[in-house]
Amino acid sequence: MSETLSVKERLEYIKTVNRARNDPVWFLKEIMGWTTIFPKQEEIIREFYQHKYDPNKPEYKKLIIKAGQRCLDGTVNILTMEYGNIPLKVVYDKFHSGETIHVKNHNNWVPIDMAFYVGFKNNYQMLLENGNIIHSSIEHKFLINGSWKPLKNVKVGDPICCYNSYTGKFYDSKVVGWDQEEFTCEMYDLSVSPGHCYVANDILVHNSGKTVLGGKIATFEFFELASLDNPHDYFNVLKSQPIAISCVAAGREQAMDGIYAVMRNDIEQSEWFNQWFDLKITEGRITCPKKNVFAQVTAAKAGSGAGTGYTSKFSLADEIDLFQQTDSKVGAEIVWSKMVNSTQSLGIQGKCMAISSTQFSGGMIEHLYTDGIYEPTTLTYDLKTWECNPRLTEELLREEYKYKMDMFWRDFANRPDVSGGLVFPQGVRFNRNVQNVFECESVPYESSQHYHILCCDPAYRNDSFGMSCGYRDGNRIVVDGVMKFEKQNSTDAYVLPSDIEKGIEEWVRKLNVTALIYDVDTMMNIIERADREWGVETIKHIANSEVYGVWMNLNDNVGEFDLDVVYNEHLKRETDQLVKLQKANGLKIDHTAYSSKDLADTVAHCIWYLANNEGGTVYTPSGFICRI
Repeated sequence: MSETLSVKERLEYIKTVNRARNDPVWFLKEIMGWTTIFPKQEEIIREFYQHKYDPNKPEYKKLIIKAGQRCLDGTVNILTMEYGNIPLKVVYDKFHSGETIHVKNHNNWVPIDMAFYVGFKNNYQMLLENGNIIHSSIEHKFLINGSWKPLKNVKVGDPICCYNSYTGKFYDSKVVGWDQEEFTCEMYDLSVSPGHCYVANDILVHNSGKTVLGGKIATFEFFELASLDNPHDYFNVLKSQPIAISCVAAGREQAMDGIYAVMRNDIEQSEWFNQWFDLKITEGRITCPKKNVFAQVTAAKAGSGAGTGYTSKFSLADEIDLFQQTDSKVGAEIVWSKMVNSTQSLGIQGKCMAISSTQFSGGMIEHLYTDGIYEPTTLTYDLKTWECNPRLTEELLREEYKYKMDMFWRDFANRPDVSGGLVFPQGVRFNRNVQNVFECESVPYESSQHYHILCCDPAYRNDSFGMSCGYRDGNRIVVDGVMKFEKQNSTDAYVLPSDIEKGIEEWVRKLNVTALIYDVDTMMNIIERADREWGVETIKHIANSEVYGVWMNLNDNVGEFDLDVVYNEHLKRETDQLVKLQKANGLKIDHTAYSSKDLADTVAHCIWYLANNEGGTVYTPSGFICRI
């Protein structure tokens, strides 16, 4: 602050600072110009700083927020006023090179407030009736019937708001389908204050929310620190010890252009900050040299000392669940522990914040959230749908989804297994008109006219054995055989390998089998015979989420094939209890306690193989193997 201030200017500055320090919302709205604050954002800020509004209320030290992530693939085209349609990655680069870029919201051309890099995310692809395709995260929002819905809630046939660049008008196009891609990709997002939306691939999409919230809180914390006449005397720390505002993210690029970017942009563009504070702003760091305080950004590494080596007034973890993908869960816990420890010398006035979407079940944000519930100085937020949108009450949603509670918990209640739930929430579509070849005295005529594949899966305890078969006829996939081998005698400890071998050999011959899929090496004798003696292709493969993904899509009428699955009581029982679990290393398909998935694995393998391999037709007597 200038040493030549008049008394009047000095008094005005003190008056503003005193009010701002005791009213963070007023500071962010009136001084920093945050006029588009959401009601939920304001509520969170007011509650976290409740001691400033009411001295009788306790002061919080930590703020833990778990919420959905919205972002787009960097190759998605953004409609801009300056360049027309250009990739989001290019928009990001131009914005951070200093250009002002305008995007199209539902009314006008509006400037971008901030462009974010959010790291590698699971990539989802959505296809519309008009041919448009867009790649996004599962949480990115689209305008449907006047309401913003995340991709995970979008259904086939939903009308999504699109934009016609030639007519300059918005219109609706129906969703043909969407699915998770086999790869992750680098994701980006934009913050647009007027309207909170922009056109991407000619589709109107919603902008970022929680990243802005984190950045605004960091801005206030830096102001509160820098506005002290003597921060070191105030906090009773050595003058030689710098005091920091620290933003930590999973990788350097995300660290530079996530929450920290919001804070940096606010401070750089604020006339008030520029008038009253002598700041030195460099890449990744904002310094107030006279007071030996600074704001910085760093990447999270367990051994890097992130958040250590100095005292922190405020330490923020940006997308903390992603830390596990860089250093493992143990590494993420170490980084967070160091961040908290760096604030301890300031006591309750040293603040910590973690904000993240839930990437997988049992992740760091869920761990911190659960612990925080029982910590009196920690404020936790689990941003459920009915808390964000009062018009959608919990009672209304429970009633609407009373027969689809997996969707209620996953899509509206923000459970930790947000990407989990039942694999087949509506159940598997069985065709009871298809005859089960394993239960027929002779192979039905239609089945005898096709080459088959055979899939086998022994139970973990070897007390049963799953087997299924199927064929492909043009764009139709038929699973026409499902059978569960079980112990012949109650005194047997397990299914005898000889019984399994006999069963496989019988059906290889009867069904003109050309391929045999298995997942473990416990049946190598029969596998070697199939390969060497019978000329059958043998494939070892695990029924993972990719395999089940083909079945899930076709079951929902998404894809190029029609699917018929024969009814089997054991199979129905298994598929009704299959669950999706989001783990640190990806999505896992598993069964609940006291159930199994031996039959389900074989059927999933049948469908997966037939969807990826052209079938053939044979007109030879059943029981004759063509290649022998």
